[in-house]
Amino acid sequence: MEKEKRKNKAAAFAQQLLDKDSRLCKSLIFVLLGIFLIIGLFTLRQYGSPWDEEEEITIFIGNLKEYARLFFGEDCEFNQLASSIDYARDNANIDHGESLYYILAPFARMFLEGNELGFVHLWRTVILIICLLGAYFLYLIVKHFTNDARYGLLASLMLLLSPRFFAESTYNHKDLAQMTLWLALMWFTIMWMKKREYKWAVALGVAAGFAINMRFAAAMGYFVCGVIYCVMIFTDKDRKSNVKSGILQGVVSVVTCLAVLFVITPGCWQGLHKYIFYCLTQSTSFPWRGSVFFGGEMYAALELTRWYLPVSIAITIPLIFIPLFLLGNVVTIFGIKVSEKTGKKRIYCKLDLYTILLVGMTYFSFIAYLIIKPVIYNSWRHYYFLYGFILIWAVLGFRYLIRLGKKAVTAISSGLMAVQLVALCVIIAITHPYQFTYYNILAGIHPEERYEMDYWGVSGKDTLIELIDSEYVGEPLRVTGLESSCNSILDRGIFILPDEYADKIQFVEYIKDADYVFVNYTYSNEYRNSDLLKYVSKYEKVAEVEYLSTPLAAVYKLK
Repeated sequence: MEKEKRKNKAAAFAQQLLDKDSRLCKSLIFVLLGIFLIIGLFTLRQYGSPWDEEEEITIFIGNLKEYARLFFGEDCEFNQLASSIDYARDNANIDHGESLYYILAPFARMFLEGNELGFVHLWRTVILIICLLGAYFLYLIVKHFTNDARYGLLASLMLLLSPRFFAESTYNHKDLAQMTLWLALMWFTIMWMKKREYKWAVALGVAAGFAINMRFAAAMGYFVCGVIYCVMIFTDKDRKSNVKSGILQGVVSVVTCLAVLFVITPGCWQGLHKYIFYCLTQSTSFPWRGSVFFGGEMYAALELTRWYLPVSIAITIPLIFIPLFLLGNVVTIFGIKVSEKTGKKRIYCKLDLYTILLVGMTYFSFIAYLIIKPVIYNSWRHYYFLYGFILIWAVLGFRYLIRLGKKAVTAISSGLMAVQLVALCVIIAITHPYQFTYYNILAGIHPEERYEMDYWGVSGKDTLIELIDSEYVGEPLRVTGLESSCNSILDRGIFILPDEYADKIQFVEYIKDADYVFVNYTYSNEYRNSDLLKYVSKYEKVAEVEYLSTPLAAVYKLK
């Protein structure tokens, strides 16, 4: 009897999980986000420092200095403590907004007073929370399109288990924040269109202000949201009397956006129009003169093929998501009707305003990239904000297969999705903490021969720790980089070293003064500088880190 009761309870619990409208199913999103929050808090200390991390923190402090000067005077205690850091308006990177991280203002003194590592851990915690908030917005949007919380859960899981995003959710402070903010723009627009209330117009304006501050390209997303909203209020036959109210709400949203942008962006205090013009110039013709390794060839950044963005997306996201994304586009945009008179089938467009909003958020910026061809590099991280929309389309494609009602199709689709998600868990586990170098099979068996692996130099810290563990005997190890990029990565690696290692290594500028030379194979290889690599290869390799069997970085002993 007791056994039968337990069996019935288990069956009831399973039914609740399967019921799209059950409270349990809807609350599982918080369980999922809680699990990834705990995992992230444990792993965020294990990643090295990306190229921009220290610089972006100093830009953040430069913004705080502007507020301190405004409220407490230029010579206030905080500004004296941060005297080595430029004010935001004096920094060449005035378009680098840091507004989402102002919450860390009370802790900025940690960084200035020598506890850089402690502050970095707080910085990364906020990055992680922002990324998880993006997963929640993704859940809400998919739930809206499917009317089923289970597909929302699936979309969030697909995002959080994507290897590159799993890693970068703990240290990529700008690109992952952009993804979250673009999803917020879409969600607030959906709610504004449904409710027609001022609070959603204001929420959209606030989100747009923060998004544009963090990266000016978000203005494209806000523009799409505004256009779709305008189409709605001018074409809604049932609510013509509310057109005036709708226009006023739109004005409120724009004014809110500009007001928020002005308040949180010290770089525009000398003139909003000047700031906008500068950001437009930087966005369309960023003067970066570096080189990019792509498809087995070296490209100057200005000469990079337009295929760079779509190919980079296709080879770095889980494989099964690609056909689901394409299918989702087709079955969501188009349908088939059967004529009652002739019995013939015809294809028709079944877009509604919400789907048009999704199309706009996905493709407007992508088409702009193809037309303008702005300078991008470091794979597609500058366009990570597209990933949430890619996953929405993919889930819609998966849902179509499940709803066909054919047992074989349902079984195969569900099985392949389950296998892909389990495979991603395995990949994340066995490649930790180098998931940022993930490529799918479309990149080939040896992606390192065709594409950049560690373009942000995140492996630098682990390489130095391995060096210290094997070579340190009491005196600081004098290390230099093989060339300028390796020097920069080496400097970031030293910056993020745990306290017990920090005093055991010394950076030296010239190779003649060094006992060891650091090599990052993304920037020192046969395509970029084969002579330098040939020179250093004759020495003993004393430390190396790998992604699976692919070397990412190494240290050679010169003496």
